[in-house]
Amino acid sequence: MRPAGNADSTILTERWQLTGRVQGVGMRPFLFNRARQFGLTGWVCNRGDAVDMALQGEPAALAAFKVNIDGHWPGAATVARLEIEPVPAAPRYPDFQLRDCASATSRPDWPVERAPCADCLAELLDPANRRYQYPFISCPQCGPRYSLMQALPFDRPTTSMAEYPMCAACQAEHDDPGDRR
Repeated sequence: MRPAGNADSTILTERWQLTGRVQGVGMRPFLFNRARQFGLTGWVCNRGDAVDMALQGEPAALAAFKVNIDGHWPGAATVARLEIEPVPAAPRYPDFQLRDCASATSRPDWPVERAPCADCLAELLDPANRRYQYPFISCPQCGPRYSLMQALPFDRPTTSMAEYPMCAACQAEHDDPGDRR
């Protein structure tokens, strides 16, 4: 007999919620890329004080995903609590998506301002790189957070950078979850 809601009994769905220092640290792209690496479908979004995610896939792929990410969060992230619960009657997700979600009202654990990471420093100091000597260089692993925030969640439209449009190349990087930016 097949479980209700799943057309294929080998496909499971889980709902994850991560709290702690999970905003402004590249958590969504990290989870997006890892989920796709393991062939999982579903979605991930910011909630202001948490990151919510629906994961769907074969039990072995879900287990491998958990082992792969546990304790291997992005550099500035700290997961204080991870809640996982099964979703017995979930719709089938065709792919894995980054979603926009409503922000929460509680205050998240903000990441501290960080010095440029090794990758950003390499770009900053390379005369052949388009970010050569760019004074505002940063990526999900480094750079200012608290001094730029205006509202939750921490996304470009809710920072002091919102009024400065990105060039086409930067926008393409920003829109590609597989890109480190």
